[in-house]
Amino acid sequence: MAFASKWIRDPQDIYTVDIPDRLQSVPIEWAEKWKKVPVLRRSVRDSIGKVYTSPELASQFNQMSAWNRRLGRSFGMKETFEFKMLRRGAAAALPGKSSLGPGNVTDPVAEEVRSQAMGHVNGSIYERSYRNQIVDADIVSAFLETPSDEAIMKLMGHMSLTRDPNAPAEPTSAQRRQAGADSEVVAAKKLVDVSTKAIRDRWGSITAAKRKAQDDSTIQIELHENTRLRKDHDRLFKRKLTSLFEASRQEYFSTLGAACLENQHTGQEEPTGPSVPAFLFSEREALAKLLFPPPTLKPKSHQEQIEDSCQIIRLYTSLCGRREYPRTRRRSQDRCEESNEVSEVKPCFLDTEPDIYPMQCPGTQCLFCLGDVGLAANIRTRCFANPFTLTRHVHKQHLQYLPAGQSFICPHPSCSVGGFLLQDPNHFKNHALQVHSVAHSV
Repeated sequence: MAFASKWIRDPQDIYTVDIPDRLQSVPIEWAEKWKKVPVLRRSVRDSIGKVYTSPELASQFNQMSAWNRRLGRSFGMKETFEFKMLRRGAAAALPGKSSLGPGNVTDPVAEEVRSQAMGHVNGSIYERSYRNQIVDADIVSAFLETPSDEAIMKLMGHMSLTRDPNAPAEPTSAQRRQAGADSEVVAAKKLVDVSTKAIRDRWGSITAAKRKAQDDSTIQIELHENTRLRKDHDRLFKRKLTSLFEASRQEYFSTLGAACLENQHTGQEEPTGPSVPAFLFSEREALAKLLFPPPTLKPKSHQEQIEDSCQIIRLYTSLCGRREYPRTRRRSQDRCEESNEVSEVKPCFLDTEPDIYPMQCPGTQCLFCLGDVGLAANIRTRCFANPFTLTRHVHKQHLQYLPAGQSFICPHPSCSVGGFLLQDPNHFKNHALQVHSVAHSV
């Protein structure tokens, strides 16, 4: 219940509000408990490793910025996609000018509105740092209804329009090998190996050393030093890899125009673009159709626009309850270039009724994923290659988040409805084998 009024339960309810004659608008207040809740919230895990949206923790800028940059790379953009680009475009598109005389003259009132919206002390900040002669339009339509192509282009006015979906989106295996062979990275890796070997020779394993470290501060110092060396190596490797990757993208775009002209004049065929994306969730597919409709000769009526806006809100709300599964573990460098198949998982049964699953499952299916309604159907019903990869997944993604000594409900959809309690991970493995025919390795 996000709003204080009990009569606002659906987006359509907002459009049916009648404004009394004595008022110019009807305020719609937030419910008290929602006033301090962040609009953008981060993802966290519950006691069984299930990812959900935190009710109170705000999203972290670094994570969202990384997602934004990855989006720009996958889209094939030449420049790095940063939030500041949209902010600069929005500042230029907000009303700040009016025709008070010959030419465009600054309107002080509109200038104050823009400064307030951008959080600026005065309009001189925009004139000095945000000024753009290309972008000069109102973007209110981008927020009230479906953004027009013109509004989107003006928002992106501070960015290069050069893009190519075939541009490198991720580092290649050759670049990873080259970064790993760098002399600085090799030296850092050697320090890590020496430290790790010393700990294993003395205590048998890192895990055993961690148990001993609870009572011995000397071992704690040695483990902290090992962790520091490992982090230094990882940061150095990532920095070298990023440098190689960005250099390859820069080289790709620096020769893009010449390559296109060469193909046109020599009669060579242009490389084909990426295939049409397949949406894992029906909400995304429906949103793509509503937000980016094909051009039509007859514009939509006002009522149709309202219905589309309401449906967009409903789809966004439903999509917030969904989540994609993390990308699979990267395989060996040679194999990942030869094949696009995933080694960790293999096709599994997909029931004709996605919400009804049999009690006895294929032997290498994750029951925790099966019971997570936020995942796509093909992820919920997937099978792992063997019991070892299944057990590793269950331990790392689910069981390790269970509080010690606390019972939990079997995640299978049928058992969760009945509230079947499991006492510990061993009880879960025995139950999974005897009831659901799922075998975990010891």
